[in-house]
Amino acid sequence: MRVRGKMTKLTKVIVPVMVVGLIVAACGGGGDPTAAPPPPPTPAPTATPAPTATLEPAATTAPVATRAPTATARPVPTPTPPPTPVTGPQGELVMAIPSFGDDLLDPNLASVVGLQPLSGPIYDGLTYLTPGTGPDGGKNAPGIAVSWEASPDASAFTYKIRQGMKFHDGTDVTVEDVAWSAERFADPEAPSNPSLIWRRNVANIEIVDEQTVRFTATRPRPQLPVGIGFRGGTVFPKAALEAQGAEAFFEKPIATGPWKLVERQPGVKYTYEPSGIDHPFRASPAFARLVMRLIPEESTRVALIRTGSAQITDMSPGSVPSVRRSNITILEAPGTAIVAVQFWGARNPELFATVPLGDVRVREALKLAVNRQQIIDVILNGFGELPPRNLITQLRDAWDPTWEPTPYDPERARELLAEAGYSDGFEITYFTTAAAGFPFTQPVIEAVAGFWDAIGVKTKLEQIDTSTHGTLTRERPLPARIVGTVSTQASFQSFSIDLFILLVCFYGSGFCPGISLLPAADAFAGELLREFDPQKRIELSRAIINAGHDAHIDLPIVLTPKLFAVSPDVTGDATRGVTHLGGSLETFRPVSS
Repeated sequence: MRVRGKMTKLTKVIVPVMVVGLIVAACGGGGDPTAAPPPPPTPAPTATPAPTATLEPAATTAPVATRAPTATARPVPTPTPPPTPVTGPQGELVMAIPSFGDDLLDPNLASVVGLQPLSGPIYDGLTYLTPGTGPDGGKNAPGIAVSWEASPDASAFTYKIRQGMKFHDGTDVTVEDVAWSAERFADPEAPSNPSLIWRRNVANIEIVDEQTVRFTATRPRPQLPVGIGFRGGTVFPKAALEAQGAEAFFEKPIATGPWKLVERQPGVKYTYEPSGIDHPFRASPAFARLVMRLIPEESTRVALIRTGSAQITDMSPGSVPSVRRSNITILEAPGTAIVAVQFWGARNPELFATVPLGDVRVREALKLAVNRQQIIDVILNGFGELPPRNLITQLRDAWDPTWEPTPYDPERARELLAEAGYSDGFEITYFTTAAAGFPFTQPVIEAVAGFWDAIGVKTKLEQIDTSTHGTLTRERPLPARIVGTVSTQASFQSFSIDLFILLVCFYGSGFCPGISLLPAADAFAGELLREFDPQKRIELSRAIINAGHDAHIDLPIVLTPKLFAVSPDVTGDATRGVTHLGGSLETFRPVSS
């Protein structure tokens, strides 16, 4: 208002002057001399108001007028709009892995253990086993199938397929895809464990209607849904796989998991992105990219976590002290990992009888010679306990509290070797493979070899490809190259693997390839497959375990939790991951700052 008041006074002074100038100009100024003289100036009050419009230029050139913007331009804070919320997956989740196993994604070709870390993000089964160590753990839960039921004699199993479930390419999962995928698993040329389960235990696959498929067993199989649902129930789109061919298709498989594979660099890394499709029973990824990097050296993997270059990695118990000194989370998957030495040969008894390992006294001596507590204390930093038996932990109903671990007794070991005719010792081949999910196995192997050397058994460590070794050990009869050798077997003993299936697969009986096929254990395994009564199943399970223990067909080294080092920038759930977290990486989220 103060500026407008000054402008009013200025107008009163300038108006008469300007009016005179305008009148002179209108009359011609220096025009014709004969013209009448100009009239006297008109008093200001009678001036015509219209010319005041011409004052605008004069007003804008006046010094006072230039002050007007300064007087009115008081700074007024402009409200900052709130940031637009970020929606959808963001950032990158990197997992450093010690081994890619078989480095394959075709479940007909790859071993289960080798396949899990790479396939877990992208594959689903007909069913999955619930995680955890309580009474609700280890149950067959709906996956691609929403329900299933067995015939009264457990010889046929009818599955209802989830409606509306999508493949990564947006096409619907159909009952035809389910039946075709099952038939593919049963391919006589497929060497994988899931394929052998289908081939040996399923006699017929029948589409009942557009939502229903029925599998008829070769004989009563109460536990068949676990065998074919969890490990052998992956479903692929029939049309796409047939059109591309298996080799091209499994470079970037189309499946149903919450992630999809976008780039595969064998031996280097696998890169995934969210599928973009709402998943009916798994979480939606929070990260825009998932990268699995192959980093064999544990110290390098842990260093990547410290620097933020990776967020998750497998970790051995021996690394616990150094990791605890860092701002790194130690994530413990439920259940217990059992690391054991497997003595190979029982599936070729004629040849087995001709090698030192074929003598039960030699096998017992090799067990007594190993100071397992020292391995736990020194290599695993005390992070473990002695297992009294292989394949079972205190988490199982079949656990027997009266079982005792094999003691450390090198003197008795030497006596047994002498009784068996090997007082001067002998040479044995120890095949070493990269045990996916168990980064601490190599130092354990070297320690076992050292204890055997101390009693005169010269141990030759021989590196072999995981896939090659797996193929050899599945052959029947066992090939000569394997008979009389040993290797380390590492398995995750939580409820995520059904004990009964584990036992019959370990001892064979036609359900799985089997490792030992000891006559007594094999007979018990056959009964177990047909038994419905829970208490009788427990008794049969104990009988199988004791038969293996008494025959000294293996050397269980340690029970130890499965550990992961996790960046403080992320949080997630390990309970569905079993050994590799592949099936639970979608649960990981960035930690809010």
